Amino acid sequence: MILAYNTNGLSDVDAIQAVERVHSIGYHGVAYSLDRNLLNPYALDFHEQLQRTADRQQQVGMRSVVETGARFLLDPAVKHEPTLATADPAARG
Repeated sequence: MILAYNTNGLSDVDAIQAVERVHSIGYHGVAYSLDRNLLNPYALDFHEQLQRTADRQQQVGMRSVVETGARFLLDPAVKHEPTLATADPAARG
């Protein structure tokens, strides 16, 4: 098992800073909550952000996962929706 820190607690920094902070306090992994402020998949430079973050993460030897708890990211009108448990199959898809 690898201990990781979730970026929900780091909403005031970018992804590179999150990697550096989490690494500096001894974690070996980071769980990214994709959101408007951190690795926003709708940002124009998302792929560049992702590559820079992956490069830095690899440099310090950290692992990662994506955590899906970002509020309003997928549906700006409904918090935490859709999910894999959403009742409507079309919305869940």
